[in-house]
Amino acid sequence: MVFYLVLFLALLGVDLATKAIAVSTLHTSIILCSFLRLRLIFNSGVGLGLLTNSGVNSQLVLIIISSLLVLVVACFAMYRAIWLRAGIIPEIMVCAGGIGNVISRIFYGGVADFLELAFYNGYSSILNIADIYIGVGFGIILLRIFYHDRVL
Repeated sequence: MVFYLVLFLALLGVDLATKAIAVSTLHTSIILCSFLRLRLIFNSGVGLGLLTNSGVNSQLVLIIISSLLVLVVACFAMYRAIWLRAGIIPEIMVCAGGIGNVISRIFYGGVADFLELAFYNGYSSILNIADIYIGVGFGIILLRIFYHDRVL
């Protein structure tokens, strides 16, 4: 269990540190390669721009909903770890990402997103390290479900 706590704190620390660096240094867009650039935005909504600029009350609602979802994933992780003696690395990734985004929402009034991925058709998506944790973690959880717990 100590390993999972250290992993959670390390993932959360990396996420919060990258957001703090982005907020303090990214004043203009920086092109890294043809499909990736650094550009800071504060996402007051949820994924894909939904609920953007919905006001202070929506921020509170999103903080509460996000926190409850992290709590559900954490309870599931504890069940897996204690009763099933199973690994919980994907759940730790989802929890660290979720808490990182909640902390960002509290301190910045929105989630600090700074990694812009450009797609071939001109569309782009802006995300952060926490979003990567959440996406990869849930992806592994889904694989685990479809392959009957034979994945991580």
